[in-house]
Amino acid sequence: MAFLRVNLRFSQQNLGSAVNVYHMEYNPTATDSQILSETTDWMEDIYSPLRSFMDAGCQFASGQVLEVNGLGETIRVIGSITPTVSGTVSGDQLALPTALSAFVRTGFPRVKGSKRFPGIGESWQSDGLFFNTLINALVQAVLAWAGSRGSILTLLWTPGVISGQQGDFVPFEGTAVVTNIPGTQVTRKPLRGQ
Repeated sequence: MAFLRVNLRFSQQNLGSAVNVYHMEYNPTATDSQILSETTDWMEDIYSPLRSFMDAGCQFASGQVLEVNGLGETIRVIGSITPTVSGTVSGDQLALPTALSAFVRTGFPRVKGSKRFPGIGESWQSDGLFFNTLINALVQAVLAWAGSRGSILTLLWTPGVISGQQGDFVPFEGTAVVTNIPGTQVTRKPLRGQ
């Protein structure tokens, strides 16, 4: 099998930018156009529940799909994607680096995928906690992120992480944790926070 890395960059106007990275195992017989199409659909499935909670100032800036090896090293650039993942809410955005937080477990202790979803509007929290309606949307986003995807291509997507501890790709094992406590968009270190 082969592995993909998807880099999504968001512009947050004068607040800077945020990056989310996704990894998955895929069927190497897929063509580049099939990979880009399916990846675009996958990103839209993840962000669709969150868009009505994301501030309109949080706009999709760029998306890139790369083929990587089990160590996360780039083999080749497959291409760019432009999914519809930008925010739609008018009003103020929570201060950087505040973000929604979630993680998905693998079959190995201390190896997990974590995400910080940026750009949430201030109106979706009170007294330092996110509202339940937003958390329900986060659960839907995490289900789309962590679940294996059916496709016209057999075994196109098996989401997981590139693990520095294991030295290889590790698939998710099916359980996730979300929280109504705001997290922070962290600085990415090699093989961390993926």
